[in-house]
Amino acid sequence: MKNISLFKLSIAISMLFLLGSSSAWAQQGNKLYFGVGYNITQPLNNTFTDKTGLYGGHVEAEYYIDKTYSVGFNASWNTLLKYIPTKTYPLQYEAGDITTDMYNSVYNMTYTLFGRYHFKQNNRFKPFVGLALGAQNTEFADFYSIYQDKQTAWGFIARPEIGTVISISKNNKTNLIAGLDYFYGTNSNKNIGINNIQGVEFKVGIQFNLERRY
Repeated sequence: MKNISLFKLSIAISMLFLLGSSSAWAQQGNKLYFGVGYNITQPLNNTFTDKTGLYGGHVEAEYYIDKTYSVGFNASWNTLLKYIPTKTYPLQYEAGDITTDMYNSVYNMTYTLFGRYHFKQNNRFKPFVGLALGAQNTEFADFYSIYQDKQTAWGFIARPEIGTVISISKNNKTNLIAGLDYFYGTNSNKNIGINNIQGVEFKVGIQFNLERRY
């Protein structure tokens, strides 16, 4: 429940920030996009949750300075799970053992500012490279029988990316966006041997332009 509450609160704050920014920039006639999308995450450097994460997404606002450069804010989340078959474990806080299966879970909520460089464009495809920097909140958890162990850690995250914008409407008012990024977060949990969080992430989404782009 705590995990769900944190998720809802984070999304609510992000949506309010993005919608507020969108309204202000739109009134000024700026070149702003609002986007939502789906993320698939593959962790690289730990065995605690080494399975591909299919439960992720993002919201973002992107402002085009000109045809080449853009900046923006991104809020993204993912959940990484690993199922462990039935084993016997000693109880940490009382005498005795417990025999059960278990889930390891890592939940990440990330807030970043990003910049993107857009290469020479044609009428439909607009490839780019970018770099996002910001903060990441991670919840490490074990779920077994009626028990659960949780720890939370904040860290710095860096996320270089490549991708392309694909125009699907007249005047670029609605676009698809697809990308691949590598991320490195300083979040750690010494109890389970995690010194940082690394992985690759594929994302696909849709963008809505609030003002004619060029």
